[in-house]
Amino acid sequence: MRPSRDPYAAPPAPHERGGPILRFAVVLALLGAAAWAYLTFSQGPGLTTTAQQEQRVAQTGPAVAVPAVIPEAPPPAAPASSTAPQPQSAPPASTTPPG
Repeated sequence: MRPSRDPYAAPPAPHERGGPILRFAVVLALLGAAAWAYLTFSQGPGLTTTAQQEQRVAQTGPAVAVPAVIPEAPPPAAPASSTAPQPQSAPPASTTPPG
């Protein structure tokens, strides 16, 4: 006779075959990234490109100034066209007294 199974029991879970290898690979990648970051940034703060340029200018002297091209001023605004609707004025006041 077959043993009876609980009808409300959860089905058996599948076995994971790549779990340990995947965990090992992730830990190895994180350690590698940490080692790379330590070796790259452990020399202290480096100069940014702007600071390097300023340092180079300070050492060699100021460069010859080249005048910048000044763009032409835009043309004056054109008057409003006659096809645009004109604002309506208030109606004229009545001169006759009410009554």
